[in-house]
Amino acid sequence: MRKKREKLFSKILVLTFLVLVILGFTVPGFINSADNVPLASTQAEPRLCNTDADCYLSCGDNPEPSACVQNLCQKNSCSEGTLYTVLDQPLTFSLDVEVNGTSLDFSTRINTQNFLTTFSGNQVSLFAKNFQLEQLFERLNLKLDDECIYVDNNVYCNSQDNHLTMQVNGAESLAYANYVPQQDDQIKIVYQKIEP
Repeated sequence: MRKKREKLFSKILVLTFLVLVILGFTVPGFINSADNVPLASTQAEPRLCNTDADCYLSCGDNPEPSACVQNLCQKNSCSEGTLYTVLDQPLTFSLDVEVNGTSLDFSTRINTQNFLTTFSGNQVSLFAKNFQLEQLFERLNLKLDDECIYVDNNVYCNSQDNHLTMQVNGAESLAYANYVPQQDDQIKIVYQKIEP
């Protein structure tokens, strides 16, 4: 009699476990029905890019530009927002980068397919809001941080003999790559030997 009770009890336990497993797989399906689809699943897949030209969207009758930042389009569908809003009128400022007494020529470094940034001498026209120097330098095949500037395959870092400085409108800035240029800024980045 005791064995029959133990078998009955183990069968009830197994059936209860199976019911709980079935409920565990079906109840979340009811909770996350089509009416409650999370916002993240409605976003478009990220698109890889090399230039801004790779990121154009067809929105109705008008093509809509988008920025290419770190090889990803920053806007992947017409309904999606972006941190780097495209501007009708450019933000203009001057940018001088000097390494060991030689000023860098941006006209030879820019890809014309990156239409959100144009250069005329040291004058920069930026057709996107919230670009930091980091995103701008990426387009010029440069990199900047608070200790070093990377030009092509060369690295120039602070040392006992050399110093990297950044000035914005004549005042020293420690923002470096994180600086967001403003209208009519005069930005100067200099890496040079420290004079004794």
